[in-house]
Amino acid sequence: MAFELKLAGKAGMEVDGAAMSSPALGRLGPPVLAFLVAERHRPVTRDELAEVLWGDAPPRSWDQMVRGAISTLRRMFRDGGLDATDLLRTELGGYQLHLPEDAVVDVEAALANVVRAEALLAAGDAAAALDAASRAVAVASRQFLPGVGGVWVERRQAETRELHLRALEDVARAATACSQWADAVAAAENAITLESYRESAYCLLVAAHAASGNRAEALRAYERCRRALSEELGVGPSASTEALYQSLLGDASSVDESALSLPETLVGAPGTVLAGRHAEVAG
Repeated sequence: MAFELKLAGKAGMEVDGAAMSSPALGRLGPPVLAFLVAERHRPVTRDELAEVLWGDAPPRSWDQMVRGAISTLRRMFRDGGLDATDLLRTELGGYQLHLPEDAVVDVEAALANVVRAEALLAAGDAAAALDAASRAVAVASRQFLPGVGGVWVERRQAETRELHLRALEDVARAATACSQWADAVAAAENAITLESYRESAYCLLVAAHAASGNRAEALRAYERCRRALSEELGVGPSASTEALYQSLLGDASSVDESALSLPETLVGAPGTVLAGRHAEVAG
């Protein structure tokens, strides 16, 4: 699952994703822990946890069930050799998770790696960017709490999916800059497989083929992009994509460096999870 919390307990034991998927945690444990981790900067009320678990239709015994889930989490921490009372405190009629400084939350680390990769790309360190982006892909490619429903979990699942796409695009950009054409093409194709109308991924696929000197494949990638946008969104390619296409009509080896970069209008700002033509989808 794309949610692992690693805490070093006694004897080096870890409370991680495998432990959280244990039947001992039941159905309620994983989303309760995920929400407590995400909101650990503040106390979380039982009402909030009930909303995460059941939306606006909690069962009659919801309060008892939430308390039971908290007890289960504390027992898991104790079994891992941790101070459960200090780690998960009862505060202000709710609960607050107090993680130690060396705790690792994988989805947060993945986002940090994406932001780092993009900064490294901007600084011209493509090799280091490729490593950071690849680390992010390894985490974000796994669904967030698979099989768990609810508005909050589904929103986080969508954010993790978008983070995966963004990390794949960063891999494609960095691999192209490192002249690792096959890796760049594979990353861009993986992004397109996840979202067939994602224009920014097509641009990166075009760029990877063009940079490798494969003009015919670059032009075919553009045509795939044009067809996908037309059939699925009812729009044409953006001006920057058209400019990239026009540059390919000549000698592919003459495509300048700016044409091989992801168009700025398609890049989300660092720390966001949005990219591509989602406005058309929403409309």
